[in-house]
Amino acid sequence: MAHPLASIRVWILDARRSDPGVAIWSSLAFLLFAAACGTSGGGGANPDGGTGAAAGSSIAGGSAGSAGAGSGAAATTGGGSPLPTAQLQITPPDGTTAWTGADIELSLYDPAGIVAEAWLEQLKAKAFLETWPERAPVAFQAETLAEAPPNYKVVHLIPAAPLDGRWYVAGVNSGLPSAIRFYTPLEDGTNGVRFRGDSHPIVRDVQFCLKAGIGMKLLVDFSEPLTLGVAPEKLVALTVGGTSAPCTSYDQRPDALYFTCDALSPTAKVNVSVTADAASATGAPLQSGSWSIDIAALANGSCRVFSPPF
Repeated sequence: MAHPLASIRVWILDARRSDPGVAIWSSLAFLLFAAACGTSGGGGANPDGGTGAAAGSSIAGGSAGSAGAGSGAAATTGGGSPLPTAQLQITPPDGTTAWTGADIELSLYDPAGIVAEAWLEQLKAKAFLETWPERAPVAFQAETLAEAPPNYKVVHLIPAAPLDGRWYVAGVNSGLPSAIRFYTPLEDGTNGVRFRGDSHPIVRDVQFCLKAGIGMKLLVDFSEPLTLGVAPEKLVALTVGGTSAPCTSYDQRPDALYFTCDALSPTAKVNVSVTADAASATGAPLQSGSWSIDIAALANGSCRVFSPPF
């Protein structure tokens, strides 16, 4: 069984990928906002501060809610009166690989204390674990964590047998109370996350973040920690409008690279390429790739996020 504090790992995993300059101010803003509103910063799709563009999804029927993306804020009635909500967070984050020896967690951030025991039973009944993309059911057991962190209710999904070296999807089907919100559904509307238990490193997402002065920041997130065989500028290449655009590395983490690129702009059409010159702890090479991206077409925000297809 995972440690009781494991249910807050979504926020930690995302925060460690944050641009260091933005992360400090984002953390201060999060603390001030949480103190004022009792909200969670843990489910946003964008680890560099959040786009704030997508609306919350009610798992009752998958409709767009009125709360801001990843905020965990209360929805409002027609007259503007706040209605408390609970935010569903799923661990591991979508696109994670090498997720071994840990349970899958469905965590409800519930600062208002509205989640009753009956809701947890519904959460367990609606939970699913399937192969991806075939969506074949996988046997599992759902257990409630008796001593969850403050303001959290946590359900663990424990596979009945060790998972194979392939993609899976875990999540919750529709039909839960409308006050439960999930802010990062998959493109097909599934309330879930995709992951692998074996080492299979890929680019998890590419982010284009605003900065002072000319250009933008380029963040490349990986699905698991890697050791680079070349310099970051050799691993990641950028072209803007068909012309090579050099970038400068300003930070490097085991699972993320950070660049400043003078040629980037919020309206640029770019190509981002990644070579296979990096490897996981088991020696598995990074899956190379090249993606054409229209930055203006991505969700607006301080960072615009592109997620390559698996």
